[in-house]
Parts: sequence; structure tokens; C-alpha cells
Amino acid sequence: MRTHYPLGYSDYSPTLTITTATFEFLNNPADNLVTVNSGQFTMGNNSGEADEGPEHSVTLTNSFELGEKEITNVEFCELLNLALGQGFIKALGTVNITYAPGAYDLDEILIEDQCDISFSTTAHIFKVEPERDLYPAAGITYYGAANYCNWLASVEGTTPLYTGTSSLECTVYGTTGFRLPTEAEWEYAATNMGTSSTIYSGSDAIDDVAWYIGNAADDSHPVGEKAANELGIYDMSGNVWEWCNDIYGSYSADPVTDPIGAGGSAGGTTAVVIRGGSWEFDADFLRNTNRSTGMVNLSSKVNTQIGFRIVKIN
Repeated sequence: MRTHYPLGYSDYSPTLTITTATFEFLNNPADNLVTVNSGQFTMGNNSGEADEGPEHSVTLTNSFELGEKEITNVEFCELLNLALGQGFIKALGTVNITYAPGAYDLDEILIEDQCDISFSTTAHIFKVEPERDLYPAAGITYYGAANYCNWLASVEGTTPLYTGTSSLECTVYGTTGFRLPTEAEWEYAATNMGTSSTIYSGSDAIDDVAWYIGNAADDSHPVGEKAANELGIYDMSGNVWEWCNDIYGSYSADPVTDPIGAGGSAGGTTAVVIRGGSWEFDADFLRNTNRSTGMVNLSSKVNTQIGFRIVKIN
């Protein structure tokens, strides 16, 4: 590993390997996970929007660990620089570089004008805008969120669960690693493992637990400023939308076990589930059962304030 340069200097070649053994990970979200036990709950809402129904019984047979907070700018930036140094991100303005197989252009990972992270052409690293370290990373594509989970796996010594480049597939269960929460896992955690009937995650009083259009003053806010829900998880309602792992699909009234959405691979303009609402939206979008979608590459920019939180599955 090159110790005299920040981890983002992109002089990757097939003979250069940056190992994780000497990588000093200062902002590791894996240190702040909340255990969510397996169980059964009723998912959906027959009184909500049409796609929130029908209500149906869901059994989750696997306990999982969910990020206490949304991934912050500084957390995303740190592993983005690691990936850059390993040749997985094509740096801006560089030529004659041999990148790693499956390397992404930056605009496939994040939308720069919607994000607080930018590439410094002088320092050759990604940097967070001043005083925005602890704000949630937003304008992150599904590619960016999924690959962050893989980059984290490389540091933590677990198996990357996402495979592919332009089209991603995920090993949802059966292997220890990091991924995005399934839609069922997300709603299960938002509702205190199905035991809470509050409208928003943690409260019926939206101002206690969420940043939304009515109180956010036209911006997101540092993660964890509002009250946590019953499990100790912050910002599941509001602040920024959160990617789920699932390709969007309709519910069935039939009971299901460990659902993974519509299944298949996700790429390009595939519609993937997002949950939780954001500071740009009104209260109705922040309800625990509300569903929305974002395209994998964010080519449809109705919802661009999308971030994510991680799941560790064992």
C-alpha cells in the first residue's frame, strides 16, 4: 500500500494491489449496527396507497444487523477513496490508466450536483464539502450503494454479496456479508419488529423523529439528530430516502417467508424500492408503509435525495 498518498490516487495497474491490512478505517458503519431478531409481522397497509396493500403475513427467519444511522458523507467518501485507489472508480481527467475489471465511471456511482462529495483534481482524492461530514450521503445510485456494501466487505473480511457491473445480483441469504435491507427487513425494523402501530418510525409525532418538508428548512440534516425508534435506529422516517435491495413489485395477500421482492438482476433503469421519504417530501411519504421507487442509475430524477443504510447478514 502507498503510505505517502491518500487512498484515492488512481495509478492502478494489474501489478498494484492496495491491501486492507494497513487501511486505517476511521469511519466504519459496521461498528454501529443494531441487532434485529427474526420474527413474523404483518406487512403493508390496506388503508394506504394502492401499492401498500394487501396486508400480508411475512416471516423473517434470519436475524440481521441494521445500520443505526444512514451512511454519512464521510463514511461513503472514505471507502470511495479506497475503491478509487484500487482502480474501481475511473478518476476524472486521468488518461492511460488501467482500471480494475468492472470499474465504474463516477456518474454511475453518484450524482455530483446532488451530492456533498466531489473529486479534487489537485489532491486526486474525493472530498466532502466543508461541514457536511455527518450529513447523510445522498444522490447515491443503487450501483453506488450496493458497491459500498462490497467495499465494506473487503475491509471487514466478508464475502461481497453483489456480483455484476451493469446489472447487479445479490446473494440475499446464506452468506455472511453486507448488503442493503430487503423491503421486508426495512419495514420490520421501522415498526419495531412489527409491534409498533405508530405512523412514522418511532412516533406518531413526526417532528420528534423526522426531517421532512415541514421542518427541514430546505436541506437534509446530520444523521441522528431526531429521536430514535424503539430499536434505537435513527432517521428511518425522513432526512433522505433509503435504497432497499428489492426490485419493485406488487404485494400478494399470501403469507411469505424471507421475501426478496420481484427478484432478478438490477441495472440501468430497473425500478428499485426506496423507503422512508426525505426532507423534500411531505409527511405522507414518511409513513412506515409508504413505498416508492428509484431507478438504479437515477436517470429519472424525481427522487435524487436517496441514501442508504447497511445490513449485515450472518
